[in-house]
Amino acid sequence: MPKLIAALSALVLCVLVVFALNSRRSRGAEAIAPAPSEVVVATTPEDLEPVTAEAPPPRREVPPAVVSVDAEESADPVGVFSTARVAGVVQDANGAPLPDCEVKLRPAGADEGKSVGTRIGSVAASAITDEDGAFELIDVVPGVYDITGDHEERAPSAPLALVVEAAREHPGLILTLRLGGTITGEIYREGVPDVDRKIGAWSREARDSAMTHSDEAGAFRCEFLAPGTYSVVSQPSPEDTGDFTRSADVEVLDGETVHVVLGAAPENPIRVHGVVTRAGEPVSTGVVSIADESSESFGDQRGEVDTGGNYEVVISGAGDFIVIYQELLYRSPPFDFPVHLADEDAVRVDIALPTGVIEGVVLDEHGDPVSGLPVTLSRETGPERKSFFGPARGAGSGDDGTFRITDLEAGTFSLRTGGKFYRGPVRGACTVMSGIELADGETVSDIVLRIPAYGLVKGRVLDPEGAGVPDAAVFAFDAEGRTLQHLTPIESDPTGAYIYDGAPRGDIFLFARSGSHASEVVGPIRVEADGEHEVDLTLVSSSRLHVTFEDAEGQAKPVRMSLFDSAGRDFAGLKSIAAMIERRQAVYPSADQVIGPLPAGRFRIEATAFGGGRVGADFILKGEGQHELSLRIED
Repeated sequence: MPKLIAALSALVLCVLVVFALNSRRSRGAEAIAPAPSEVVVATTPEDLEPVTAEAPPPRREVPPAVVSVDAEESADPVGVFSTARVAGVVQDANGAPLPDCEVKLRPAGADEGKSVGTRIGSVAASAITDEDGAFELIDVVPGVYDITGDHEERAPSAPLALVVEAAREHPGLILTLRLGGTITGEIYREGVPDVDRKIGAWSREARDSAMTHSDEAGAFRCEFLAPGTYSVVSQPSPEDTGDFTRSADVEVLDGETVHVVLGAAPENPIRVHGVVTRAGEPVSTGVVSIADESSESFGDQRGEVDTGGNYEVVISGAGDFIVIYQELLYRSPPFDFPVHLADEDAVRVDIALPTGVIEGVVLDEHGDPVSGLPVTLSRETGPERKSFFGPARGAGSGDDGTFRITDLEAGTFSLRTGGKFYRGPVRGACTVMSGIELADGETVSDIVLRIPAYGLVKGRVLDPEGAGVPDAAVFAFDAEGRTLQHLTPIESDPTGAYIYDGAPRGDIFLFARSGSHASEVVGPIRVEADGEHEVDLTLVSSSRLHVTFEDAEGQAKPVRMSLFDSAGRDFAGLKSIAAMIERRQAVYPSADQVIGPLPAGRFRIEATAFGGGRVGADFILKGEGQHELSLRIED
């Protein structure tokens, strides 16, 4: 892969890892258990109307803490969209009030990390408790929120779900901080303590994380963690190609300590070995990693590929695993597949890399070659992969405009180029080509990506009262419903203004979201070459969809999911830099996914499980809050 794409992949990876591990308190709402006879349980049941779906067996889940408060009339109600006041007390586990605690009010399940009408980090409002443990939040925009208390020597309180009504008082909240759990451990490299190694612990479930360093004995300690399942991960040295990540997953309980050892010799070692080949010939470089199928980490069991294509990895115990090959660790697209490893001393697993190729040329509207443009490829059909980087691959166009993407399996693919990456310059209009069919081992070489003339669309993202909303993510679709850029570079400024420079000529549609609010899909917007078009996007309180997937035995089943509206626009694929930083938005299959906020309307879920199995369901989404959907994967 060319250096440009490799650098971009590494940049995104570094952003995700650094922000995930340094974000000390990142949490979200837990799930409400579906009723035994229902697929859907909504905040208001009639808000989510199932069209077709099979009811799963009952699940045992812990519902979120929900506070009920008697709303009192404000002294000066001013209208339906007026702000409100929230007040209460933060206490310790024994009921004693706690001063100097930070109280944060976040939009429920917010994935953009921003709230309508605010720029206080990723929260709608915050306050510090006084000497009596009391807090007050004023000028709170009406909506559905999670509220938590936190202190540097305590674990955060469990999130309380709170519906804030306009122009009303919401007093009497009590936030009880938890004792928190502790992770202790040691880290080794080649049998000796690994000194001063940076180690992070993070949990998507608990929305919490911590960072520390190992001491001279290789020991480390992370304290005051919210209960949940954590990935404990060491950060490798980028200068040392032989320094691999070491990781483990642990369960943290409130008030208890769990111990973990990273890099220790396996208790029940199994030697996995084999040869990596491409078109029947051994490769001469690369890294093979083996990760537990249920883990969200890369896996810390790795081996380098020698010049004869041979590799060897020692794992601990039999089970279901993912084998991952990368030519350059963390910088090359991975090829991965599931295996079941038996309880034997040695297991041979040869890796035959796919040999499909998609190649072509990037031209401008006059037919001249365009150099230096990233061309990304996404899978529409074919085997699902679990790797951290997801299914996307790419290449950069050369001086003559040509590009070549290799090591592809059979399937149907889409190509994208143009636009801009985050805050970089515009490199032509966003261009999408879909429906590219590739057979096993085939080379498709007649691809021409023509960059059309482009225009500029600008406007403001507004709240229901007409005030500008900062830091809202804006997404664009073409006339066929295809997402122009899955990772959107468009966001509103402090005044709510946005600029989409690089909109392709023709009809496009725009959609904006922030916190618990979303706009309708606006369009068609007719874009003319070199023209300017002004379109405002108004956000309203909207719905989120929380979907869990399980197999026939009731076990969680990771899937890659699409969520299509009636026009075929995929809302599950929409991502923003803010969302990936704030919540480490998943780019690998997951059994537990939250999508939104979403506009009201008819949707269809299509999910493919890693290792096989599919499920689909149609429903109509309306109303506000978070709605629950549980689906069973059928083989």
